Amino acid sequence: MTQASHVSTKQFPSGAEWIRVDFHLHTKADKEFKYSGGENFYNSAYVDALEKAGIRLGVITNHNKFDFEEFKALRATARKKNIGLLPGVELSINEGQNGVHVLIVFSDAWLSGGDYISPFIGSMFPGKTTAEYQHENGKSDRNLLQLVETLEGLDKDFFLIFAHVEDPKGLWREVGCGRLADWKEDRYAALRRRTLGFQKVRSYNKLSDAGKPCRAKTKQALGYWYPAEVEGSDPKTIDEIGKGENHTYLKIGELSFEAVKFALFDYERRVRSALPEPRQAVLLKQVSFAGGALDGLTVPFSPSLNCLIGPRGNGKSAVIECVRHALGFREGADDNYKSGLVMRMLSPAGKVVVEAVDEFGRVDILVNNAAFQRTYGGIEEIPSEEWDYTFRTNIYAMFYLTKAAVPHMKPGSAIVNTTSIQSYQPSASLLAYATTKGAVTNFTKALAADLAEKGIRVNAVAPGPIWTPLIPSTMPAEQVKTFGQDTPLGRAGQPAELAPVYVLLASQAASYITGQIYGVTGGKPLV
Repeated sequence: MTQASHVSTKQFPSGAEWIRVDFHLHTKADKEFKYSGGENFYNSAYVDALEKAGIRLGVITNHNKFDFEEFKALRATARKKNIGLLPGVELSINEGQNGVHVLIVFSDAWLSGGDYISPFIGSMFPGKTTAEYQHENGKSDRNLLQLVETLEGLDKDFFLIFAHVEDPKGLWREVGCGRLADWKEDRYAALRRRTLGFQKVRSYNKLSDAGKPCRAKTKQALGYWYPAEVEGSDPKTIDEIGKGENHTYLKIGELSFEAVKFALFDYERRVRSALPEPRQAVLLKQVSFAGGALDGLTVPFSPSLNCLIGPRGNGKSAVIECVRHALGFREGADDNYKSGLVMRMLSPAGKVVVEAVDEFGRVDILVNNAAFQRTYGGIEEIPSEEWDYTFRTNIYAMFYLTKAAVPHMKPGSAIVNTTSIQSYQPSASLLAYATTKGAVTNFTKALAADLAEKGIRVNAVAPGPIWTPLIPSTMPAEQVKTFGQDTPLGRAGQPAELAPVYVLLASQAASYITGQIYGVTGGKPLV
C-alpha cells in the first residue's frame, strides 16, 4: 500500500464521503484577524472552531501573505482531529477600479523543502515592503493573465477561486460582463483552465437590473464555460469560523489538494450546497467473513458509493456474491458460476456477518438467531476445530453483533437472542451446542442488567424441538424420525409457532420485560 492510499484509508475508511469544505479562512497571521487568547492555546482553539463548525477541510487564505510556520503548526494540530488544511493566499490583483481578490490554492509541492509561496507573493509586489502589501487593501500591479503566467512558470500545481464575486473587489463587480466576455478568447485559456470556483454567489437572475452582477449575466458572458460555486466563511475572529447559512460540501476520499481539485473539476457530481438526504433504505455498514477463503476479511461500505473499486483479480466479485448469498439475493445470470464461487469462498464452515443500520442511522431491534449444531457420540469425537467454530457462530457472533449495534440503539430498542432448551436440559450428543446455548442464556441475563439504564431491553427465546433445516442436516436419520415426540404435546414445533414470541419481545407490548427467557418447548419445562 502506498503512503497516499494508507492516509486515505485512515481518513475515510469506508471510501469517499460528503464533507464540508471552507475555501476562505483567515488566521491571526492576517492583519485583519483579531485574536486575544493565549498564544499557547491558539492552534487548538482554531482547530476546535473548525471541528465545531463541521469543517473537515479548509484553505488558509490570508491577505497577500502566507505564514509558513503558522500553517505547519495549524495543520499538525488539525490532523490530530482528522481535519485537513490546504495552503493558500487571498491575493489582490490589478483588475477593475479597486482590484480583484483571488484565492490561490497551492499543492503541497509549494511546501516541499521550504516555503515557495511567500517568495511568489513577494514577486507580485515588486519594490514594496511587506508592510505595504500584507493587508486587505494591498494591491499588486499585475493583472490576471500575468498572475497565471507567473504561477505556471514556477512548475508547481495550483488552482484559482475568485472571492466574494458580487461584492466590491469581487471579479463580477469589478470587471463586469463586458470584460468577462473576453475570457472566451484563446489568450484566456490558461486562466479558464486554472479557475475552478466562484465564491459567494448570491444573485442568481438579475437580468433586468443593469447595474447588478448575477449568475445569469455571468453565464451569458462566459458562454459554455462556468466553474463550481463554492463558499468560505472569511472569518475575522475564531468565533466567525464557519459562520453563515451558505456551505459547500465536496465528495472526496482524501483530505488533499488533488482530491479537492478533482471534485471541483467534476462539480456537477461532487459539489453540493447541502448534504444529500439520507437514503430511504437500510444501509450496509460493513461485511466481515469468518472461516473459509475470506477468513478475517472486513470490507467497510460507504453511504456515498455504490460499487467496489479495485484492480482486476483482487476479489471484488467474491465479496459481492458472498454478500448476495448472505442477504438471500439471487440472480439467474451465471447462477452456476456464482453459487460455485460462494461455495469455494465460504467452505469449509465459513460465514458472512453483515452490519447494517436503517436510513435514520439507528437499530431498533436486533435478533441474534444464527446457530450451528452437530451430534456426536462423545467428547472424543468432537473435532477441536468444530468446537471452536460452534462457539464462534453461536456466541462470538452474538457478542460482536450486539457490540456493534448498541451504539445505534435508542431507549425503547430491543434485543432478542435465541437460546435453547439445551441450555436447561443438555443432551450428551449436543455437547458443543448445548454449552454455547448455556452461554447465550447467561449472556442475555447479564446484558439485560448492563443495558437497562440505557432503556434497551434484552430477552431470549428458548425453542424446544422445532422443525428447521438444521435438524435433518445435522442429526442421524433415526433421530430425525422421532424428533419432538418426547414433548408433552407429542410433536415437534413449527417455525411459525415461534414467531409470535419474537414479535412480542421485540414490540412495545413487552416494554416492562427484560432479562427473561421464554420457552417455546411443546411443554418441556425450562429447569
